[in-house]
Amino acid sequence: KRLIESAGMMPLFVPPLVGAVAWSILGSPTTGLINTLFKQMGFDFRINLYSMGGVIAVFGMYYAPYVYMFVVSTLKNMDPSLEEAAEVSGAGPLRTMLTITFPLVAPAILSSMLLTFIVMLGIYGIPAVLGTPAKISVLTTYIFALTSWSPPLFNTAAAVAILLILVTAVCVWLQQRVLSRRSFVTVTGKSFKPRELNLGRW
Repeated sequence: KRLIESAGMMPLFVPPLVGAVAWSILGSPTTGLINTLFKQMGFDFRINLYSMGGVIAVFGMYYAPYVYMFVVSTLKNMDPSLEEAAEVSGAGPLRTMLTITFPLVAPAILSSMLLTFIVMLGIYGIPAVLGTPAKISVLTTYIFALTSWSPPLFNTAAAVAILLILVTAVCVWLQQRVLSRRSFVTVTGKSFKPRELNLGRW
């Protein structure tokens, strides 16, 4: 458990640009170390991280810890007696998760999704390293291309950057709309199983 938790937090300590370069060395379709190993082992299988799927996969690995930190703190502080009451009432694990656990952690999931989405919108390193060879352009790489031309198109780049602000504003508005329609339980503490007392022999 501790090993998985520590490994899941490791991407936070590696800059996304460095991680993208490392994964490009591993997952290049022609000279990638993983594909070279597959070829030596006789497997007719190749991975190509210079693709939309590769960009999404690397983004997911490096920004999943943000969602994990939000959700795990809510789960640790959640009162386990609520789930126990659902099980005692005859609810199965799936129904308990859908009716008890998920509604309690929904605000944390929505907040972390919004945070990671906004952060990823402004990331340049990963799409530049993995997306540029495959001619995959996102807003950040497109803005960089506009400012690297001669003469640089700063007005166009500023107009494109406004899209990032608009998308962020829409995400915040949607989050407020979704949360305002539901009533969520505020978790304030965690209950503990009472300790048995040895009263001796009467």
